[in-house]
Amino acid sequence: EELAKLVEDIRRLDCCDNLSMGGFSMGAHQAMHAVYRNRISVNKCFNMSTYLIRTSSVFSAVEHRIQSGEILPPLHISHGTQDDITPLSWAEDAYKTFHNSGLECYLETWNHKHDMSKEQLDSLF
Repeated sequence: EELAKLVEDIRRLDCCDNLSMGGFSMGAHQAMHAVYRNRISVNKCFNMSTYLIRTSSVFSAVEHRIQSGEILPPLHISHGTQDDITPLSWAEDAYKTFHNSGLECYLETWNHKHDMSKEQLDSLF
């Protein structure tokens, strides 16, 4: 609730036409919950080197909202091909599930481990 108020306050400043929310690892996990389950209003959601369990309520929330006719912000998934903490296959599974539900979704891979790079961050915007 407080996060939603903060986002709306930022929007009222009329300085941010393209507000995105995302994060790395568990921060990205929380961003997906905020945007797709808790309905935080942003233009895009992004995640880097994260995952969702197959039974995550985020998947069902996205599916329900799309079936109800809502237009949801696209999701940009970015993951290292050498990630030794969160396997790439988990990101691929999340991408397929979101894509099959009708969410505009992108998967981008990078040749690194559980890490992020300037190029990866630049690709998000």
